[in-house]
Amino acid sequence: MDQLIEDNMQSDNFDVNFISRKMGMSTPIIYRKLRAISNLSINNYVKMYRLNRAKELLRSSMNISEVAYAVGFSERKYFSREFKKQFGYNPSEQVADSSEDD
Repeated sequence: MDQLIEDNMQSDNFDVNFISRKMGMSTPIIYRKLRAISNLSINNYVKMYRLNRAKELLRSSMNISEVAYAVGFSERKYFSREFKKQFGYNPSEQVADSSEDD
């Protein structure tokens, strides 16, 4: 599933139905299997994956807007809010921490 997310992160058509078609399973089966493994819904799993990838990208020379779009968020404000909810700090703090490491 992670490779599927990685390959289609920026796709406008990337949703639960797309995932179920690509994996060759019905949506309810994917929901049950993923919930059993990760205790997350498909949407939350994908969001968590995207945010973890964003955290890695923020360590590079990309700015916050570029990273947000690169991981599939269409709005920077929503990306920043979800990032803070996931990690407890703003994406700008991740950028600042990364620049101090240099």
